[in-house]
Amino acid sequence: MKKSFLLLFTLLLFGFSFLQAQDIITVSGTVTNELNGDPVANHDVNIMLNDSTVYSSTVATNLNGFYMDTINTMGISVTSIYIFTNDLCTYGIHDTLIQSPGSQVYADFEICVDSTPGSECQADFYYIDDSLANLTVQFFDQSTSVNPITSWSWSFGDGTGSGEQYPVHTYGSAGTYNVCLTIESEYAGAMCTDTYCMDVVVQNGGGNDCFADFYYTIDSVGGDYTVIHFYDLSTPLGSIDSWYWDFGDGNTSTEQNPVHAYNISGYADVCLTITSDSGSCTSTECMIVQLPGGGGDCQADFYYIEDSTANLTVHFFDQSISANPITSWSWSFGDGSGSAEQNPVHTFNASGEYYVCLTITADSGFCTSTYCELVYVQLEDDLYLGGNVFADIYQLDHGFAYAYKEENGVITDVYSEMIDTLGYYLFYPMAEAGYYVKAEPSPSSSYFSTYMPTYYGDVASWADAILINLDDNLYTADINLIPVVQTVSGPGMIAGNITHGTAEKANTPAVDVQIMLANEQGEFVGLTYSDDEGKFEFTSLPIETYALFAEVTGINMTPKDFSLTDNTPEINDISMIMNSEEIYFGPNGIESIYIDDVSNVYPNPISNKLKLDIGIKNPTKITVKIYNQMGQLLIMDQFSMGSTQTLEVNTSELHSGMYFLEIIADDNYRVARKFIKQ
Repeated sequence: MKKSFLLLFTLLLFGFSFLQAQDIITVSGTVTNELNGDPVANHDVNIMLNDSTVYSSTVATNLNGFYMDTINTMGISVTSIYIFTNDLCTYGIHDTLIQSPGSQVYADFEICVDSTPGSECQADFYYIDDSLANLTVQFFDQSTSVNPITSWSWSFGDGTGSGEQYPVHTYGSAGTYNVCLTIESEYAGAMCTDTYCMDVVVQNGGGNDCFADFYYTIDSVGGDYTVIHFYDLSTPLGSIDSWYWDFGDGNTSTEQNPVHAYNISGYADVCLTITSDSGSCTSTECMIVQLPGGGGDCQADFYYIEDSTANLTVHFFDQSISANPITSWSWSFGDGSGSAEQNPVHTFNASGEYYVCLTITADSGFCTSTYCELVYVQLEDDLYLGGNVFADIYQLDHGFAYAYKEENGVITDVYSEMIDTLGYYLFYPMAEAGYYVKAEPSPSSSYFSTYMPTYYGDVASWADAILINLDDNLYTADINLIPVVQTVSGPGMIAGNITHGTAEKANTPAVDVQIMLANEQGEFVGLTYSDDEGKFEFTSLPIETYALFAEVTGINMTPKDFSLTDNTPEINDISMIMNSEEIYFGPNGIESIYIDDVSNVYPNPISNKLKLDIGIKNPTKITVKIYNQMGQLLIMDQFSMGSTQTLEVNTSELHSGMYFLEIIADDNYRVARKFIKQ
């Protein structure tokens, strides 16, 4: 179901008991075959209140030909409801206009049903923002080809590129970049080449995230101009320092809510860039704005209908007008392909949103017009995943929800959605798979810093969360946020830093990692995020024992207790190390109950054997691991040690190069050393 509501509330197919009854209008009916009365399934019905600038939606019929839309009017006076659908034989419109509607509106349609059922390589990709590294994006190729793909060529939109299949790229600044992937494969003795592009929005990370957003209304259309009002909806409210609008026609503005007059027809790609927190956070949002007015003797226009018998197939119908005969039609389907037919049929490679554009030429080339529209394409297997988010008995006012796709114990994809002001999140489209879902208040929420990021299952750690095995639509995956308990002020402090432990990022700060502190009763009393240097701290703590956690979805972590006393009210040298599999406590002022000290590797460089001296306080089992610079584990061995001694490890099978050695005691105390093999 596709909806547009200027108040930005997500309205679901089921009602909420707390809504006022007089604010709810239910629109329902059936669509049947005019010849035999059979239900018409998966057929779109369009609904508008007053006019499309107030509320519009598109709902699909079920297997019984039934459709329904439940609308919360939010106190808006509804004077009329316009309901319409398309005939499948002539593609004409069947409609009804209901004046002064009540709370229940019914509209049935009998339509003619068309009985006719509806490249060798295709580039495609998706991307994920790296949650641990600012401005870093991971790109994932999902291209298809009849024969093996022989090359991948990426253009990241900032003047750089890559020839890898799955590149990771760090941008120099936040913004929107047009990223393109070009693939090549050999087919029937010739090369098959295809290119796919999409806009990638790169944002700064951190607990003070900002998000650009806006909507617009058309004020008037007349003569040679279309006047449009733009309204800023960016968050967090009150902390945005600047606005920069690019209207897509060469004009710009720095006002928060500008008004702009266009003298072109077709569409404009409008972008809003905001900065907040004195420039520490930048965000850009772009939107295609349709321009119905403008001068000229020809106007491109079209509509589309999804094929109910063929997945991902869409019928496009030209309805352009021109004072002189139209001589050419040029379609761009938003997936790298196009057509020159007047009324093409196109099958997309995957479900999603596509900007489809039609450009017409008339009057021997003296008149050209372009019209674009966002086309929604979905598979029948696509699923909804949603739920309410509660802070105590109240629904969360502003926040974010994340769905982590799990496959064979590994997080393979991350989806994010904003939680609407009714406290509801909704993910779509989602494939049948297992998901961990997490919700958290945004900085603009009145519950920010007083409630923890919480997973479905009402827990703070992903390892304790309930995995949702999604095989059908689920609208009730509710989350009750865990409160941060307010404590009396004390003299205590717990502080430290967290760094990366992988070979490629060794000893670099792990930025924006969620750090949590719990008291002896298991209540959370502190929440913070590591800063740009990987540092974190909790201050004004009462004297007692605390458990310290770091939380990154998909990475294991065993918390550790730290006791503050009157003699030691501060512990400020805690070290945590994060690799791709776990977060662990590293060497610092915290002492191991087994290991006293560990020497450097010697001789260094080594030949076929390395040595190091380990001081032992109590008998323990020592685990030795050796990694290469790519973080791959090459050697693992265990030794039982009862006293201080020299440990010898056979390294004859290692090639020349640099390696990392890790020593682990029974209390998980770890020491890392670096050495070179000749």
